Amino acid sequence: MRIRGEGGEVRAGARVAATLGPWTLERPPDRLSGGSWVLAAAVRQRDAFWSAHGGRFDLVLPAGSVAWIYRGVGVAWGEQAVSISGIGKPEVS
Repeated sequence: MRIRGEGGEVRAGARVAATLGPWTLERPPDRLSGGSWVLAAAVRQRDAFWSAHGGRFDLVLPAGSVAWIYRGVGVAWGEQAVSISGIGKPEVS
């Protein structure tokens, strides 16, 4: 499965560690992945302190009139991009 979108946030608690530009979320078939997924995104703005000291991060993606929230994701920061990985389905808010 592959989903593409625009915008979103990486949060460290209530703080915004980064705002995202275009992104792609990929998830292999469940029988192979165990529910894991990977998101690659451009970074529009990054808070140097919270992105380095956030500890656990949450990923918030807009999905029409709601938001998908993935809790406790793994984040690998690049210069102007980010790779985010997790397992499971999002909360819908």
